Amino acid sequence: MDSTSDEDRDEVSALVHPTIAAKRSHRRVKSIGVGGRFELAKISTDQKVEILETELQRQSKALEEAQEETQLAARIGQSLLLQNQKLDYEWESKLASMTKQHSDDTARLQVRTRARLDTRPKRA
Repeated sequence: MDSTSDEDRDEVSALVHPTIAAKRSHRRVKSIGVGGRFELAKISTDQKVEILETELQRQSKALEEAQEETQLAARIGQSLLLQNQKLDYEWESKLASMTKQHSDDTARLQVRTRARLDTRPKRA
């Protein structure tokens, strides 16, 4: 039994504690041990680039929306300015017309007043 148990221990021991040669040739150990920091830095850089690209897209979209709003505000402002100019012209035209009408009415009133005064019998 002792010889059998020694063989069992060797097999188990080889599985639990691999030899140094087996550890060095293992791919995973090399990639983590040798390139781990580089890979981590690369992943970190890739994440930063992705975050920056996302932020750039978000800000570009916000800028486009702001430009559209600015253009809309400019069109509305231009429309209101033209409407205001039109109303000013109409107001000035009506004011001129009413001023002329007032002058005409005043002149007619003076003529009628003189005519009445002229047609009244004079007191002596």
